[in-house]
Amino acid sequence: MKNFLFYFTGKRAGRAFLIPCVLILLTLTIFPFLFSLGLTFGKVSLTGGLAIRFIGLKNWSRLFADERFWNALSNTLFIVAIAVPLEYVLGLALALALNTKIRGRTVFRVVFLVPMMLTPIAVGYMWRMLFNISRGPVNHILPGLGLPPVGWLTTTGVVLYSIIITDIWPWTPFVFLILFAGLQS
Repeated sequence: MKNFLFYFTGKRAGRAFLIPCVLILLTLTIFPFLFSLGLTFGKVSLTGGLAIRFIGLKNWSRLFADERFWNALSNTLFIVAIAVPLEYVLGLALALALNTKIRGRTVFRVVFLVPMMLTPIAVGYMWRMLFNISRGPVNHILPGLGLPPVGWLTTTGVVLYSIIITDIWPWTPFVFLILFAGLQS
């Protein structure tokens, strides 16, 4: 017994305590990934229980032949190509500005982190209300600036930019936090 306990000291003890966490993590990530990947090679029927029939690469060929897939992929790449650099630039600007000694910088740090603390569903609902074509405050401000109301969520050319704005608002604080921590260290 004494030799057994001696084995779990120092670095070995740390590794031994990590084993259950690693097993749980692998179980919760690797198994669902492999199961989902396996489902892509089959036809799933839910009538009378779960029945999976192997069909090979038919699902993949149908996916790559589908115009909606390519449209969704191009929209996603467009949003990422614009939103991520903007989030980085804005986060860096905020981090650099708050890295200096200005009055009230602690308050600014807290205020800038608030959007990151909100749940994504709350952010989505908030921006949906802000972008509402008839009752949204954004469209009530535009006529005062001499601009017509915009269909933020209904006009084809504007929707992607609305999504980008909605994405930038909660993720810029995260970039700010990472870059600010780097500047502070």
